[in-house]
Amino acid sequence: MVSRKIKNLLVIGGANGIGKEAVSFFKKKNYKILVLDIEDEKIMKNINYLKFDISKIQEHKKILQTVSKKIKKIDCVINFARAGQRKDIKAENLENWNKTMNVNLTGSFFFIRELISENINKKLKFNIINISSIASKFTTRESPSYHISKAG
Repeated sequence: MVSRKIKNLLVIGGANGIGKEAVSFFKKKNYKILVLDIEDEKIMKNINYLKFDISKIQEHKKILQTVSKKIKKIDCVINFARAGQRKDIKAENLENWNKTMNVNLTGSFFFIRELISENINKKLKFNIINISSIASKFTTRESPSYHISKAG
């Protein structure tokens, strides 16, 4: 994926974990990066950052308007968004289940759908990479909502 045709990245969930490591990698390769993340604004040198909760579907259009002011053309979207607490299957509850599904499946789907819709109207093409997990291939007693959401 390290193509020189791709210059502008929109990274969802890039403030921590694998997303943060990917941002660091692409930054070293001189990509222009805009990170969207639920975390309070992180100090990320030379990287644009917007606080954004992907599970709030009613805010997708608004954040995309802000994104389009910061990045004129998105070449690639990489979605690392994930949510949910690690809980044993007996401790899993509806609140954690819903939060996990609302970020990992519902919010991610509707955000990408909105992004595609806006870019079709502008006749712009871009790549989409949704990061899953090895957890989509198996389940354990821990984090059933996460495993199921990543298989979804």
